[in-house]
Amino acid sequence: MAIGSDGEYYRINGFECPLDRLQILSYFIFVFLIVSYYILLVPLSDTADAFATVYAVILAGVVPLAVMCSRKDPVDDCVVNNRQGIPLAAIPGLDESTLLYCCYCKTHVQKRSKHCRACNKCVSDFDHHCKWLNNCVGGKNYRIFLILITTTSCLTAFHAATNAFVLYTAWSDDDFIPSRVGRLSSTVQNLSRQSILIYLTVSAAVGCLAFMLLFHLVSFHGYLLWSGLSTYDYILIQREAKSNAEAGRNAVAAAAAATAAVDSGDEEW
Repeated sequence: MAIGSDGEYYRINGFECPLDRLQILSYFIFVFLIVSYYILLVPLSDTADAFATVYAVILAGVVPLAVMCSRKDPVDDCVVNNRQGIPLAAIPGLDESTLLYCCYCKTHVQKRSKHCRACNKCVSDFDHHCKWLNNCVGGKNYRIFLILITTTSCLTAFHAATNAFVLYTAWSDDDFIPSRVGRLSSTVQNLSRQSILIYLTVSAAVGCLAFMLLFHLVSFHGYLLWSGLSTYDYILIQREAKSNAEAGRNAVAAAAAATAAVDSGDEEW
């Protein structure tokens, strides 16, 4: 992580240490899925070349998008200017009357910016901090993020569908794997049919789970776009609704207690 003039650390991009545990987990998951696809699913399928090509094309879109989204620094331009000693007035189209002061960044920032404690910087048009990317998602990389999760959901959907078909066929046909074992690599050829079935089952489970999580994420951000909200806006609305509901329940409970006290007093009288 970089060090500012005040001695404070701040994150520039998602590849800077410390890496998040979910970020590392995502690397293992996708390496596992890719290896499973090309080591088992492609050789065991009857349309190996077509499946391998489609998967490779989608994968060729996912990898650079993930790198771009992780490497992009979504920091507020006001913070950048402050670090470099450049007046805020130098930022094109900036309305200084709408700026708010951030005591952590020690400078004025734009109204839609929010300070991320994980990255220790204000992010312009803050949406959320993504632990899977180890980077904040804001106005500067939100579009890339949307394309990334949509493309990755397509990749995992294709993986899950292919895996489910191969797994079903392998379970229902005892000769399916033995008749195709010659297509597999020498390392996999030595595995028993039961071992390959277990591996296919785990691969299908991981692929389906990844797809469901990504599909939910894509649907959620589709809803946010339709509603004109950011993830942070949505969280604030939910917190306010929860707080109002709790306040309403407390008021009802207090009114009920007061009524019970009055009724009890009337009985004693």
